[in-house]
Amino acid sequence: MERAAVLCNETTITTEHLSYELSIPEHEGEGVSPAESYEDSFLAPEPVDENESEQDRIERILTKCSGNKAKAARLLGIDRSTLYRKMRLYNIDPSAF
Repeated sequence: MERAAVLCNETTITTEHLSYELSIPEHEGEGVSPAESYEDSFLAPEPVDENESEQDRIERILTKCSGNKAKAARLLGIDRSTLYRKMRLYNIDPSAF
């Protein structure tokens, strides 16, 4: 808010005076860093293939996301901390992606 007050030369602060994180609705920007594209924040979880093991699915999604764990967690429909826990459980090396 302090930044907005400094940047605003008018009597009303608008979204153009706010930083990226504050200018989008709260539920849309959760877990999205400014370095990620805005479109990435709308990734929907991929459907589950019943013939694929959880470990294979995690590895496939991590490969698809080039190792981006935040994006992979969104595609998997799980929290990032859950992804880390499952990676430890299945001994998935994060540097392999």
